[in-house]
Amino acid sequence: MVPCQKEDISEDKPLEKGMIAAEADSRIRMESLFTANVLAPLHLVTSRTTSFSLLASFVLLATLTIIVRSRFGKERGNIPDTTYGSPVVGSLLAYSKNPVSYLRKAAAQYGKVFRTNMIFTSVVWLRDPNYNRFYLEVKEHTWSFGEGMGLFPNKIVSPGYFDHLKTFVASLSRGINRKVALDHYTDVARTTTQDFLHGWAEEEEIDLFEHISELVHAIIVQCLMGPDFFSINGAELYDLLHGTEADIGNVLNFILPDWVPHPAALRLRRRRDRTGEIFRERLEEREAHPDQWENAQDYISYTLKDSATAHLAHLYAAHHTLLMFAAHTSTVASISWTILEVSCFLMSS
Repeated sequence: MVPCQKEDISEDKPLEKGMIAAEADSRIRMESLFTANVLAPLHLVTSRTTSFSLLASFVLLATLTIIVRSRFGKERGNIPDTTYGSPVVGSLLAYSKNPVSYLRKAAAQYGKVFRTNMIFTSVVWLRDPNYNRFYLEVKEHTWSFGEGMGLFPNKIVSPGYFDHLKTFVASLSRGINRKVALDHYTDVARTTTQDFLHGWAEEEEIDLFEHISELVHAIIVQCLMGPDFFSINGAELYDLLHGTEADIGNVLNFILPDWVPHPAALRLRRRRDRTGEIFRERLEEREAHPDQWENAQDYISYTLKDSATAHLAHLYAAHHTLLMFAAHTSTVASISWTILEVSCFLMSS
């Protein structure tokens, strides 16, 4: 998936950017039309009307969306739109049913770059290492990672976080790459793994992926947030993370604006608010006992001392929610499959 484009791409950039520039023009016109003439008025109406009016407004918005997409559909550059089953929603339904199967089928049929219609927005997929490298080289002010990823995490992080995304990313790079921090993380990973292994040895059988998930979560929370977060709220944060994972993929979260209430969105909001409460509680405790954290090496301790992020403590919950998502699933999968591969090799030797 690629991020949204914020401004025209200069002509001296690689040729691939011309393809995105053509698509951006119609997208910007369409989004401007939505914002000025559809989204804003409907938001005012739905905030003051009954649930019936909310449903009627949504139906009207969906209808206008289809009309606008039909009108501007031919001005979308060289990126092909996937078409499966019923018009408008066919690709969305196919993706929501089985994302991996959908992406493989779309890549085989449409090539390395294609677009999925999400009704109120669209997602452009890059299925090639060269395009992935190209995307990573584009600066934030030209092609915004934050705005593109907003389709997903805007529903689980605090408003305003993406305004400071670059500051947090820079802080993360500085904070976790210090030698003293890396030494601390190594010790945490070693001792935590040993503790978990001793516990697993007493069980007759284990669910490998689930147990590795718990181990990775314990290491992430201790290294990034600190031992206080893990000892007091570790289990609750684990449940909040997995509950959020279950709801973030709900099809309604893809197609409905953030202000439309539905069960999955309301659950996400409650988990986001509870995560914020946990961070406020722990940070208040640290503020009340600063001497105990003078030499702490967890990442939060670093951000509290870093002049670039110390004043952004109200956004720490959002930052660490995304870090947990980024660090958790892929790490669990890599470790679990490596263990299975090694086990199979040893058994066959």
